[in-house]
Amino acid sequence: MIRIELDEASLGATRSAISPLRDAFCAMHPALPGRHPSWPYRERVVRAREVWREDDRLRPLWDLFAEGRRVVSDFLLPRPFGTVHVHEEPAALRATDPAFVREQVAVCYPGTADAPFVRPCL
Repeated sequence: MIRIELDEASLGATRSAISPLRDAFCAMHPALPGRHPSWPYRERVVRAREVWREDDRLRPLWDLFAEGRRVVSDFLLPRPFGTVHVHEEPAALRATDPAFVREQVAVCYPGTADAPFVRPCL
């Protein structure tokens, strides 16, 4: 038997809601720079990396991870709020307070406040 004990803080940080945004991120995760996916995923990952580099709309996201950063801020992947509509989470993401984004950038991506990949997030 496995027993897992959670305090209030751990339970509060547990993500158990549906999150189309998190699902999309998890699908992209194997294609992040520095990752070496196993053989069943290699072909897909090679193509995904090509798309990431070639599509200018994805450039800020690629640049965010291309620098070897492994932290994902809450402004990029907020706690899910249980939506089943894929358009609701990006809308909530776009409505994020720029002050919160700046605060998270300072904590998660130090020294990058003026970097070009941060501007689209503000």
